[in-house]
Amino acid sequence: RTSEHRFSRFFQSAPFGIAVIDADGAIANANTSFARLLLDGGAQKGANIEELLGRTNATVRKQIETALEAAREGKANIPPFDIVLAGAKGKGRELVRRVYVSALTRSGANQEIAIVYVHDVTDAKALEHRVAQAQKLEAVGTLAGGIAHDFNNVLTAIIGFSDLLLQMHKP
Repeated sequence: RTSEHRFSRFFQSAPFGIAVIDADGAIANANTSFARLLLDGGAQKGANIEELLGRTNATVRKQIETALEAAREGKANIPPFDIVLAGAKGKGRELVRRVYVSALTRSGANQEIAIVYVHDVTDAKALEHRVAQAQKLEAVGTLAGGIAHDFNNVLTAIIGFSDLLLQMHKP
C-alpha cells in the first residue's frame, strides 16, 4: 500500500505528461500534466489517444497510428514525433509537444499496450529557429563580405590603371 501511494505521488507530480493506453487506443490512466500539456479537458480516462493527439493534422494522426501499432506488436525504439497545438488565447504562439510512445509487455488480463509521454519542447524549437536564423544571417554576411572584397579588387585595378594613364598622358 505504501509503494502504491508513493508511485501515485510520482506519477501525478511528474513535470511531463504520462498516459497509459489500452489495446483499443483509449487512455486507461493519465496524470495531470498530460491534460495540462494538451491544453484541454479531453485528456481524460477513456478518451481515444489517436483522436486526442491526431486532431492537429493527418500526418500526426498517421504517426500516432504507426506508433500504437508498433506498441501493439511489442516493438522497441518507437521514434518520437512532434505535435503542434494552438497557443493560449491572446498569446498567438504555437506550442510544440514531443510525444514518445513506449510499448508495454502484456501479461494475463492486462490490456495496457503502451505508455505515452508528452514533453513540452516549445522553447527548444524556438531556440532552434533562432539559431537557424542566425546561421542564415551569418552566411549572408559572409557572402556580402566576399562580394565586397572582390569588388574592391576590381576597383583597385581600375584606380591603378587610371593613375598610370594620368602619369603617361597629360590631362
